Amino acid sequence: MKGLFTSELERLWSQKISWIILFFIPLMSIGSVKYYLSWNERVSPGQPDYVTSLNFPIISISEHLVVSFNIIAIILISTVIANEIENGQLRMILIRPFSTTQLFLAKLATILTTMFLYLTLFWILNTVAGYIFFPKVDTLITFLDEQKLSLTAALLYNLKYFFACFVTMISVVSVFTLLGSISRSTMITLGAGVGFIFLAIAIPQLLEFSDTNYYWTQYSGSPYVHVYCENSAHGNSIFTFIN
Repeated sequence: MKGLFTSELERLWSQKISWIILFFIPLMSIGSVKYYLSWNERVSPGQPDYVTSLNFPIISISEHLVVSFNIIAIILISTVIANEIENGQLRMILIRPFSTTQLFLAKLATILTTMFLYLTLFWILNTVAGYIFFPKVDTLITFLDEQKLSLTAALLYNLKYFFACFVTMISVVSVFTLLGSISRSTMITLGAGVGFIFLAIAIPQLLEFSDTNYYWTQYSGSPYVHVYCENSAHGNSIFTFIN
């Protein structure tokens, strides 16, 4: 199984698209820096959405997680699974002494490993950029309850948020991988993936404005990191690993 995973990882990184995406990650970070430098001109210091050296990685990844990284995931899945099925390459791979389940798990692990690499690189670049371009502070103000965290607590908060983002990425990649396996077509996989992203953005907005007995609690701008809190105005006790 280890050899199969290594082989699939080498196959993925032998394709130009993987390196193009890797080159695109720093450009995403540069775009975030430019945007939030102008954003700070309109926001008063001390507000939760005022961008500092400590919260820039969180704010930046929350903006890119839903669209940018999901599009990257769709592209990888279309390349690793749907395209191989469509072109018949998968039949040659199945000649090797591995079951279909083992092959599927190896491809899923390959995609998740690559996405983890992209997320980690993006996080590191934003952490460095935060300390270079944004005001250096010793405390972080949380988004939900506006608590002030010390430097050590803020670093732990950042790590928890990164972990939460990757957990949501695992769920989304699993769904996209299933779509790619069922559709057997690159175009259908891309279309279904884009449709899924649209619904992930639209449904929380619709529920927020719907007349229900629930409060839709949003954490730091990511539509994937939500919970329902029945008869409660606060969700931090339910989702304590973020806030």
